[in-house]
Amino acid sequence: MKQTKNRNRLRNAIAGGLLSALLVASCASVEIIPPDARLAPPSARILKVAYPTAWSRTIGWFDAHELEITDIDEALGLIQGRLALPDDDTQVDCGRFNINTAITPPKLQKHAKVRVHLSRGFEATSQVLISVTGQYRLDVMDNYAAQVITHTGPCVSLGGIEKKIFNFLTGAS
Repeated sequence: MKQTKNRNRLRNAIAGGLLSALLVASCASVEIIPPDARLAPPSARILKVAYPTAWSRTIGWFDAHELEITDIDEALGLIQGRLALPDDDTQVDCGRFNINTAITPPKLQKHAKVRVHLSRGFEATSQVLISVTGQYRLDVMDNYAAQVITHTGPCVSLGGIEKKIFNFLTGAS
């Protein structure tokens, strides 16, 4: 009788351990590989455009690209905003994601934070400083707990947004 109880306890312990191992193995796992690119210093240029024109064009670029303006101060020459980016956007590097055993496809949201600082130059010129960074949010439905696991992190600009802004400000696009 005692031997049967011990055998049952051992069998239950093994079954519990195997069940735990299976449950842990079936959890969604997310491996995040950081961006290859490094954060670049802000891009700066001197434009052969008077300050009022440069300011007006900057506002025009933000408007044309439907940025959510988060801060604006014309006296300081500062405007910054947030640009929603599609999942497959290549203007920022958010790294790579290896996802296993998720119930639904992962949902990735990316946005760029665009900061433009203008100052008056000599005669009819303006100095422009542009800084672009980004951030991602990755939501994965875990198949074990049936709940969303969220990861957030930085994205690094690859220079395309800055180039588009400079082209717009100089009238090249």
